[in-house]
Amino acid sequence: MDEGAFRDLLAEHLLPMLAGTRRGIAKPSSARHALVAYESPVALLMKPSVDQDYRVQLLRSQAFTSEEKVLVKLLITELGKIAAETDTEHLADFMT
Repeated sequence: MDEGAFRDLLAEHLLPMLAGTRRGIAKPSSARHALVAYESPVALLMKPSVDQDYRVQLLRSQAFTSEEKVLVKLLITELGKIAAETDTEHLADFMT
């Protein structure tokens, strides 16, 4: 999944679940990086699949709890399954 489509999906489906959260910059990634990881207590890094070469930051002023990190990981994992089964054109329909 390209970065723009991933960022759009985050904005539409994930950010509303986590009050005060915004997207940050993208950073390089390798297959060794987890789908979701803490960058700091107030920043998570995530990517849509293990083979992506980028990770997008989620930022907010309040620290992310471990439960919120689990929620994000579950959503990203399911998103990866959906994205693997459809093309980008129909991805929004599947997410709905």
